[in-house]
Amino acid sequence: MYLINFAPAGWESWDVAHQPLIRDQMPVLLDEDLVFEDAPGSPRPTVYVNQ
Repeated sequence: MYLINFAPAGWESWDVAHQPLIRDQMPVLLDEDLVFEDAPGSPRPTVYVNQ
């Protein structure tokens, strides 16, 4: 797992309509393969931790 601090810099190039509401430097936990679900509707534990 990776623990990163979110940075919104460059969000305009992310193909999203609005700037993310996640605050700058908010800690985010990611799995090594960067996947949030094992199957559609089956979130991994990191999804719940990040909420």
